[in-house]
Amino acid sequence: MIKLKDMFIIKHNYEKIRTKAIPKRRLNEDWKLEKISEKEVRNINESKQVGILYHHTTVKNVMGILNDNTLKLSQNHDSVSFTRDKNAYKTIAKIYPIRIVVDGNELSNNYKISPYQDYYNSPGITRKIPDEMEEVVLKDIRNIKKYIIRVDVFEDDFYDELTLYNERELLNIFKIEDLNINDFKEIMQKYGVKLNIIERR
Repeated sequence: MIKLKDMFIIKHNYEKIRTKAIPKRRLNEDWKLEKISEKEVRNINESKQVGILYHHTTVKNVMGILNDNTLKLSQNHDSVSFTRDKNAYKTIAKIYPIRIVVDGNELSNNYKISPYQDYYNSPGITRKIPDEMEEVVLKDIRNIKKYIIRVDVFEDDFYDELTLYNERELLNIFKIEDLNINDFKEIMQKYGVKLNIIERR
């Protein structure tokens, strides 16, 4: 826990403000001191080293997410769910062709991220479902593109989903009637999002 009396915001003589706080004893002549506020100490203490998070979804849904620049609450669970398991696409998320890779550290600066545990319930039995490494945010995440590292698309599953839509629906969703993976990559580039095409193993 950082103590207010020991901490300072540091400013380098040759650079803009650094968003870092360090003990006074570690400063040298290249740095100027500015006392850190109680609020800033609170923010530093509350920030978490979350790491990489993954949100799995459909091709259609990722278009809506990027159009709105908002990752909205699930209607079923009133939360936005993530997993820390990069291999979830092989198990709990294998039905989804899209995996959004998110910077959890950056996200945690603006949103509270909480662990979530599913439970299996049947008459007389309540037990935990094996750890899915799931994390949740309990409100819409706005400006989501700020936190997206890249979007992974599983190519075979991508084309499987496209078979569900007729030409009119494809035109409505993607603004193109005959969509292929390269078209989709160009669409992602227009949103400023890196697309990584992978095969499901």
